[in-house]
Amino acid sequence: MTEVLFIVSHPLDSTKSWSRKIGEKLLASYREKNPSHKVTTIDVYKEEFTPLYEKDLTDMMTGSPTKMLPWAKQFAAADKYIFVAPLWNFSVPSQMKCYIDYIMQPGIAFRYTEQGVVGLLKEKKAIFVGSRGGFYKGQPIESMEMAESYIRNVMKFVGVTDFSSVIFEGASALRGADLEKASEKILQEAAALGAQF
Repeated sequence: MTEVLFIVSHPLDSTKSWSRKIGEKLLASYREKNPSHKVTTIDVYKEEFTPLYEKDLTDMMTGSPTKMLPWAKQFAAADKYIFVAPLWNFSVPSQMKCYIDYIMQPGIAFRYTEQGVVGLLKEKKAIFVGSRGGFYKGQPIESMEMAESYIRNVMKFVGVTDFSSVIFEGASALRGADLEKASEKILQEAAALGAQF
C-alpha cells in the first residue's frame, strides 16, 4: 500500500493559515484520486518536536536508541511526502526544522561513502506547499527565500528528486478582489497537483 506523510507546520488552522488551507485542498484532491492510499498527518506543533541536545547527539553517535529513530524510520518507510509550511523570516518555522533534524539520520535517510553522500530514499516523491506574505519570485529578494529551497535541498540530499511545489505569494500584501483571484488560482493549482501526485 502506498503511504503518504502529510507534514504540516503551522500553529493556526486552515481558516487562518493559507499554507494549511492550500495543503488541505491538495490533500483532498489526492485522496479523491487515490482512496486506497494510507495518509498519515504529522502536525509538528502538536507533536512538540524539541531541538537536539547533547544527549541526543551522543546517543546517535554511540548507536544508542534515540527519540529521533521512530520518526526517521517512519519517514524512510513512506512513499510520498507533502510538506506544508509558511515562509517565516525567510525559512520554515522552527518546529519543521526540528522535524527535519529528526528524520535526517545517517544509515536511514543517507549514508556517507568515500565517493560522497548517498541518499537512501530514492524512488520517492515530494511536494512542498507554502505561502509567503510578500513577493519573492523574480524579485531582488528571491535568493533570501529559504523555505521551499531548504526542503527541496533536503529531499535532494536524501535521494528524492521527484519534487514539486505550489506557493502562494503575496498572502499578506494582496487585498480584496486581488487576494480572492490569486487565492482561487493557487487553490486550483494545488488541486491539480494533488490529483496527479
